[in-house]
Amino acid sequence: MLMVGAIPAGYVYFVSLYPQWAEGFSPVQTGLALIPSTVTVVLTATLGTRRLCAALTVSSRPGSGWSFGPADGWPDRQRS
Repeated sequence: MLMVGAIPAGYVYFVSLYPQWAEGFSPVQTGLALIPSTVTVVLTATLGTRRLCAALTVSSRPGSGWSFGPADGWPDRQRS
């Protein structure tokens, strides 16, 4: 779970430093240059999640979680 937050944080950090160091942008110019990518990520995540949730109906969701049970030996094996 740590990597879920660490990867985007590192991406944002280094992507914002590159225009400043390599291209000579000011911090404000860098922030303005990153607006299109930020809007793209927000819209893709929002609209993509809505479409994905709409595509996964109630009847198709439970099967995905239960499919890993037999591979693990559940319910035959007791966990301690």
